[in-house]
Amino acid sequence: MNDDDVWLTVPELAALLKLSPAAVYARLPIWPHHDPTGSDIRFTREDIEAIKELTQRRPAPVTNNVRRVPSVGTRANRARRTGQGSPR
Repeated sequence: MNDDDVWLTVPELAALLKLSPAAVYARLPIWPHHDPTGSDIRFTREDIEAIKELTQRRPAPVTNNVRRVPSVGTRANRARRTGQGSPR
């Protein structure tokens, strides 16, 4: 048996991905898998690679058009920042 013939069960995949078996079952509708007997779910090496690609976290896109204006601080700091009035 070579590496291409590896078929993992749900508990084995859960251990590999550090998830619970219930989490794997919950994601079956969107994850690639094989169900040859109707009740025996298995995952091939290709399935595992596709699942890892689907679950990979990517950084959120950076938007430069958003300006964050803090709304907290002392009255003196707000007056200094906005140039309105003089601090007490």
